Amino acid sequence: YHIFIIVILITIIIAFFSISIYTYSSPEKDRSEIVIDEVIGQSIALLPLLFFSETTSPDFFMCIISLLFFRFFDIVKPYPINKFDKMNNTFGVIFDDILAGVFSALILTLALIF
Repeated sequence: YHIFIIVILITIIIAFFSISIYTYSSPEKDRSEIVIDEVIGQSIALLPLLFFSETTSPDFFMCIISLLFFRFFDIVKPYPINKFDKMNNTFGVIFDDILAGVFSALILTLALIF
């Protein structure tokens, strides 16, 4: 799972610069065609499946549960996710999805433990 974390970190860095360049002259920074932030968030939400893969094998059902948790937090945007969503800059575009992924990963971890 270490390589997966490294890939996520590299993707975050590349996404930050790519989104900055793409939205440089646009007043709206979180454009609908930008989806790399969703990929990053969902990847983070799936991390617990890798951490627990030695004790429980990840199955398709748990991947769907991870997706549902991530989409819930990404759509509802509870505090503090909503604060980053309203920033209208590259950091906010990426970080609200990172937080949604972290919240999802925490709940998925609890589901896997119990």
